[in-house]
Amino acid sequence: MEEEELEKRKKKWYLDVENTPCARDALVHGIAGSLVIGALYFMKSSKPPLNDVVRRSCDFAVGGFALTSLISWELCRVNRAKERAEIKSTVTILNKVTEMRRKELEEKKRTSDAPSNS
Repeated sequence: MEEEELEKRKKKWYLDVENTPCARDALVHGIAGSLVIGALYFMKSSKPPLNDVVRRSCDFAVGGFALTSLISWELCRVNRAKERAEIKSTVTILNKVTEMRRKELEEKKRTSDAPSNS
């Protein structure tokens, strides 16, 4: 068991992307964003000489990838933090309700077990 944990810790973060929260979605959104931004720039300015247009379109695509990935990553992290807070508050409420219900049942049991003085 310890060897597995050591092996897991030795793994580099960039090799463990599939287990990183929000990474997959951010990469997919970044790829889609780069394709869209690069293609739009190319179509907007596709006049000779095409060599410069292609290079500039690739520059815009790389920038679009970085920007789209970053925005997607941050939005996902914010949503995950909100979900975690909601779950934590829900668990707290459920624990309070469970405790109240347990006390009610104990009180009911005590009153039903007590002999009546009639």
